[in-house]
Amino acid sequence: MDDDNSEPDAASSTQLPTRGFPILYQKTLPFPARHGLAAWSPQLDLIALVTSNENVLLYRMNGQRVWGFAHRRDRMGMETRVERLQWRPDGKMLALGYSDGSTRIYDVNNGKQIHRLTSEASSFGKVSCVGWVDNHSQLRLPTQAPEMKSTECTPQALFEMDVGQMLPRLSVLPSSSGHDSTFTSKVTLDALINSVTKMGEGNNLDVLLIGEEGGKILLNVFDSFLIGTMELSSLSRQLKPHSKLLRHTASSDLSTHSLLISDPRSGNMLFATMDILFIRQFGQYLFQLASTSTRVQALLRYIKEAVMALETEFKTMNDLAQRYVSIIDEDVQKQGSEVSLEFFELLVTGVPSEVLREWKERGSPLGLDPDDFTRCLDVVSGLTVFAHEFLLKLNKELEHFAAFGSWLRHTLDELSTVINIDDKPPEDPQIDTLRVSEYISNYLKQSSLQSFFQGEGGVKLSEHKKKGESVFELYAKSTDKESAAPSGFMELANHLEDLCKTVFAKPQQAMRQQLRVGKPVVIADKNPGKSDIRMVMEDGNPVAYMALYDVEKPRNSRGRISEMSTMVYNSITYDENYDPEDLAESLYSYAEALPGQEMKVVTRRPFEVGFTPVQVTVNGGVSRRVGCVIAEDRMRYIVFDLDEREIEDDEEVEDNNEDDEAEQSMAVDDETEEE
Repeated sequence: MDDDNSEPDAASSTQLPTRGFPILYQKTLPFPARHGLAAWSPQLDLIALVTSNENVLLYRMNGQRVWGFAHRRDRMGMETRVERLQWRPDGKMLALGYSDGSTRIYDVNNGKQIHRLTSEASSFGKVSCVGWVDNHSQLRLPTQAPEMKSTECTPQALFEMDVGQMLPRLSVLPSSSGHDSTFTSKVTLDALINSVTKMGEGNNLDVLLIGEEGGKILLNVFDSFLIGTMELSSLSRQLKPHSKLLRHTASSDLSTHSLLISDPRSGNMLFATMDILFIRQFGQYLFQLASTSTRVQALLRYIKEAVMALETEFKTMNDLAQRYVSIIDEDVQKQGSEVSLEFFELLVTGVPSEVLREWKERGSPLGLDPDDFTRCLDVVSGLTVFAHEFLLKLNKELEHFAAFGSWLRHTLDELSTVINIDDKPPEDPQIDTLRVSEYISNYLKQSSLQSFFQGEGGVKLSEHKKKGESVFELYAKSTDKESAAPSGFMELANHLEDLCKTVFAKPQQAMRQQLRVGKPVVIADKNPGKSDIRMVMEDGNPVAYMALYDVEKPRNSRGRISEMSTMVYNSITYDENYDPEDLAESLYSYAEALPGQEMKVVTRRPFEVGFTPVQVTVNGGVSRRVGCVIAEDRMRYIVFDLDEREIEDDEEVEDNNEDDEAEQSMAVDDETEEE
């Protein structure tokens, strides 16, 4: 690139701006990137993109693909589109907002979905905004001594005690729990369940705010503690119904949140602040409640996925055994007999019937209610008893099956052996005839474990719940042959999940009543099309910075080469005559009428002809700051360094795209499968 292509600086100085933004890498994507759906990880050199065929891809800074997944069509043939993409501030999770109103959170380590947030309101529409903020920058500095927890036996000490440290570490689930299972990865399992709270973590908090096109917002804290759904207009009398949230950010201590809102009637863009009062009111208790809720949800999901793995293993084992028994039974029934009688005859006489011969040859302060916890513990006790009964019957059936298998193998060997008078008689194996007969009677045609998964004919928990009786007593009575068999594992797990939702519903309701939105200010008389907002702390006060761009205005037609530049803004003078209380026009219109101010360009890099940038995203790392520019064709992007400067002429950058051909092939295969 030649320096003559760049224009002189508009300032009086004749010195050209420093040539910067050295290119670190160039890459061609397998499919075009969708607008606005590209973002750097806040902590690592990773960039996430969404392509036009709804593939979510994660790349390293050198273009190496970490993982990717494609969204398939549902049973109705509908495709769910990604509408918003947002990193958690610590870079460990990625949130995607979808057209069906759901927001799904993915683990950055493997791309697995670990949470799915859905509104309790059925009318929650397409996601229009996803904002994720935390207060980690306000945490204690490393030089400060950590606060020591009290060792006295006080109520406060009992509350601060982490029960998770005393629980056993859970094991990774097998692959039979399903390809969408969260806990087949040890990294994810440790992060969600086996993690132990460290000193000082009680001050950590993150807030996830989700907006939808109909004017509702969904508030979530600490990964997956759902506060609930509210109409944005219900939080401020000045907001009209169906006011849509466009952008969200917050101060570093989460005390003040900034909102960009679209007015549904006038089309104006509004700015408002929101205070979440319960954050300061509940303090560390909020962390305990939110983190406990998140872990409980993870445990519930672990239980359900463990049950699914058990069902899969049982079905595989049972189908294999029943397949052979059913084949024999069909042949035996044609002869007017029954398979159990045939095996009893073989057991007593030692001589198989003609049918069996033929077969052989063929082969609290937060509104928590203690009663809710009691009901949950009652169900957990019932689940424990049920699992204990399951293990007892499993071991008993295995013992009988071992005796049956040993007898059947010995019998078949005898029937197929040619007797030689010179041979020594074979040793007589110890056949447990009683157990063999019990297996034929009780287990041959149907396993005793079937009821643990289907629960057919058993007492339904939905009916039992109305009586107000103990679930533990119901399952404890199941050992009595005269009582009805209880429901299966899955219904018990679902019942426990419903009870846990009841536990946290009351504090969620209390928190929803402690949200306040300040009086909005008209920023623009229409939605400019593109906007962004950030908040910083200046002299201890939160200050919001907004960037608006009118996409309908015609582009500059002077044919200048596209460029990227940084400018000094500290010298900008602000007009003090603007009064949002008295001025009828918007702040955006008022600013356009002001005389323009020249800004000094610090760094500039012109792009080659044919590369027109349409999107830029920058990571927020302190030690290493890099950015990414996506071209107008959305097939190409470049990675550049923000801090380094180029003094000499640019060198040609080698396009090291070793994995591009493989990705192109994989992408074509994905597209073929979808078609």
